[in-house]
Amino acid sequence: MHNSQKIAMNSPRFLEIWPSQFCGKFAVVGADAESFLDHCVPRAKRPTPACPRPRGGVFRVPDQNCDRYLHALTNAILTGIKTNGLDTLVCSFPREQRIVFNSNRRQAMPLDLGACSPTDKCIGEPSIIACLPCYPILPVTTGATWWDISIVVDVDAAATDDPITEFRGSHIPTLTRIERSVNCIMVAQGRLFAFAVGVYGHTARIYRFDRAGIMVSPAFEYAKQPDILHEFLWRFLNPTQGGSSVIGSDPTIRAPTDAEYKWATLLARQHEDDAQQGRQIIEQQHACRLFSVTGRQGHASQYLGYRALDMSTGDRVVVKDLWRPMSRPSEIRFYEDIQAYSEWCWKRRGVRRRRRPAQPGLAQFHCGEDLGGVEQRNRLPGARATQTGIAVLSSLHHQSLGPATGHQTVSARLLGKDDWREHEKSHERFVVESVGTPLAKFGPTKELVEAIRDALLGHKRAFDAGVLHCDVSEGNVLLCRHPSAGFKGFLHDLDIGFEWKQFLGSHGWTADVESYEQFVASGEGIAQPKTSRAGNPPTGKQQPHCARRMGTFVFCSVNRLREKALGAPPRPAPELSDDLESFYWLLVWMILRRGGYILRKDIGPFQLSTLFPAHPRYTAALNAKMAWLQKNSIRVPNDRPLSTLLNEFRILCIRNVNWPEAPLGFGGRGAGNGAGDVGAAPQNEDGSGPVAKEEPQGPSV
Repeated sequence: MHNSQKIAMNSPRFLEIWPSQFCGKFAVVGADAESFLDHCVPRAKRPTPACPRPRGGVFRVPDQNCDRYLHALTNAILTGIKTNGLDTLVCSFPREQRIVFNSNRRQAMPLDLGACSPTDKCIGEPSIIACLPCYPILPVTTGATWWDISIVVDVDAAATDDPITEFRGSHIPTLTRIERSVNCIMVAQGRLFAFAVGVYGHTARIYRFDRAGIMVSPAFEYAKQPDILHEFLWRFLNPTQGGSSVIGSDPTIRAPTDAEYKWATLLARQHEDDAQQGRQIIEQQHACRLFSVTGRQGHASQYLGYRALDMSTGDRVVVKDLWRPMSRPSEIRFYEDIQAYSEWCWKRRGVRRRRRPAQPGLAQFHCGEDLGGVEQRNRLPGARATQTGIAVLSSLHHQSLGPATGHQTVSARLLGKDDWREHEKSHERFVVESVGTPLAKFGPTKELVEAIRDALLGHKRAFDAGVLHCDVSEGNVLLCRHPSAGFKGFLHDLDIGFEWKQFLGSHGWTADVESYEQFVASGEGIAQPKTSRAGNPPTGKQQPHCARRMGTFVFCSVNRLREKALGAPPRPAPELSDDLESFYWLLVWMILRRGGYILRKDIGPFQLSTLFPAHPRYTAALNAKMAWLQKNSIRVPNDRPLSTLLNEFRILCIRNVNWPEAPLGFGGRGAGNGAGDVGAAPQNEDGSGPVAKEEPQGPSV
């Protein structure tokens, strides 16, 4: 929903991009609005109350020739004369399931999550908003926040404003308003999917948003058929899933009680230092949520907030709540594989659990739950359309959507996309015990180098276990300042990692580094001895899936940039050397980003924008990095050890570019032969730093 690149709504670029984003993501479901409800809104277990029929009708639509028609239409839909409108439709509902509607008049409602800068706030502009049921005891919704809102209604004056009938450039603001409002609800409340209503003159549509696409009802005349909105609201407010307040709510998330919030505040004070005195150390109560995470043993634990607290111990943890493409493996599985490999290594060495030292460099995984995977195992195959774009689905059955929870999206399948696994999202949530500090907040350069060194060690641990990270970047390396941690930095965020050992084994190749390097070079690994191959060589469809992991542009290796800049065929899979070279560019980036500079004997001061041009200038980035690597005499003023390290690391990187037969690795060709420690080079006689070598002994970090 959210784009990192901001584009003005009236700019030509906006008009060019947004139609391509919307088209192909809509499915008009059902032959009429009633069938849409049957397909996309689960029927409530309790019978629906009779729809009110006040004299003059539920909605008294004004004459189109009247003054301020849009304002009059909004009032008519809302509560025009206090005896009709949306409030009338819910007046017969039980008090605990009743909602109150209020006009917002498209006033901007920002969603402020606290950690975001003002320019990154999501802003919705709904015409009408409704509170959550009985939240609390039917409040007046004036001044409500996105944490209080159950559903939004967007009102336009004419039927020609309907963006589904015929999509045109003029409809972009209409779709954008609805999309942004729904996005605010989903982010604030952790909704799995959300609904909205669009009114276009005398007709209306119901929208269902998930993270893969949008299902839309056929248009209906709401004044003549008020029972459609009445039935929709009854089902919306009576979810079949226990623990949900409305359909689309996540039953594993809830708002904390006053007592829970006060208890969490007391626990959080234990982690407060002098610099935090007087500051708010956990989110405001209305923005807090209690997350439930069930581990492998079936034990459910609760964690409060987004900068989370373990409610049982009071320890700071990180709860990662993400929606991954179904084409990618679960990040939870990566962490579990690494843990299992480490356990195997300790047992092989005969080291007892209580004597095992802390292993540096990787975020410490605690527990996790693949919520979408559980739902997938219970879901029946879904119906699929044969068209894309605004495809009409008229033969769906609700059973094909599977459980009503919504931890896995369904829109791309219903749109009939052949590559639906690339578009469908699966929900997972896991907890890591390692709480870090952004790398940009490093103090002396020694702290920066030690953090990157430990992250390299963590990268090696993951690689030895069969997981290649594929996205070494500033955001994925964190400082660790906990006094008892035993390390200064760690690597996290394995969501686009590549399971190279499993990949080789599934194709009947030996799962070792030599076989992997041969596969990257030729597309064929080394066959397993005395066994028949377990699978066929990777096809053309499998190889792009491996090679597509570009990583963050700024930190891309020269070889990856060369593929993009020159249009060379992509390699069958990402290389270890690409990740290791990214650590070098990360070190250079952080030094320049701090506001310092690096001197070059032939150029002078080297600035950040000179070496790292903006994305997607692949050719410029390639030329700049090659020129940097091929020159000598890199020097950081007043920091001789760092200057020496940069030059040594630079030599390894240029050898990696010019000597593809022996790529950059951990201590040579074997993954387990070296420590991968940037700080392990020989020292000068005065102990001031590593000795600069004229020629490295081999392409290893």
